[in-house]
Amino acid sequence: MTVSPARVVPIPRDHDGRASGSDAWRRAAHLPVVTLLIACSALVAELLPGAGPLLEWHRAAVAKGELWRLVTAHLVHFGWAHLAYDVGAWLLLAGLSERRGRRTMVATLAVAAALIPLAVAVTRPDLLTYRGLSGLDSALFALLVTDVLRDPSTPRRGLIALVAVGFVAKLLIECSGTGVFVVTETFVPVPIAHAVGALVGLAMALKPRAHPRDDPGRFGPVADDRP
Repeated sequence: MTVSPARVVPIPRDHDGRASGSDAWRRAAHLPVVTLLIACSALVAELLPGAGPLLEWHRAAVAKGELWRLVTAHLVHFGWAHLAYDVGAWLLLAGLSERRGRRTMVATLAVAAALIPLAVAVTRPDLLTYRGLSGLDSALFALLVTDVLRDPSTPRRGLIALVAVGFVAKLLIECSGTGVFVVTETFVPVPIAHAVGALVGLAMALKPRAHPRDDPGRFGPVADDRP
C-alpha cells in the first residue's frame, strides 16, 4: 500500500482575492488572541484611574470575600516600569507558548493564576498587596523551555539550557533579597510568585499528552491526507 504525501490545501478566496468567510475566521483564530487580550487588559488597567487598588491582591480585601482579586491581581502593576518589564516578557513568552499550544498555555495560566496568590498569602504574611504578570511569565518560561528541551530536534539546546540555568540563578538571587531587573520604591520582586509559576509551567510541560499534536492551538498549514 502506498500513501501519497500530505497536500497543502489552498485557502478559498472571494472574487476580490480575500479569504472567504469561514477560512478567514479560521485564520483569525490562529492569531495569538490570548496573548494580545491579556497584554491589552494590563495596559488598560494601568491607564484606568483607581484600577490598581480595586484589582490588586489585597490581603484584607480577599479575606472579606473579594475573590476576584486572586485573578485580576496579575493584570495590574506598580507603575509603568513594572508594566513594561512584565508585559514585554509576556508578549515574547506568551506569543511563543500560544503558537506551540494554546490549550496547554491556557491550562498553565489557569493553574498558576490560582496558586500564585495563595502561595504569596501563605509564605509572605508581611505582604499586604501583590500585583503583576511576572509570576505568569515565569510559568510560561518554564513551560516553553521544558517543552523545547524535550524535543530532540531543537537546535542549540545547550544555549537554551544555559538560559534556563540563568533563570534559576535569578530566582536564587531574588530569594536573597536582591532584585535583578525592576526594583522601585513602590515595589520589590516576590520570588515565591516566580518559583510557584515556574513549577506549574514545569509540571504542565512534563504532563503526558494523548498525542503530541493534540492541541488545537498549534499552528501549521492545513493538510489534506487523502490519497
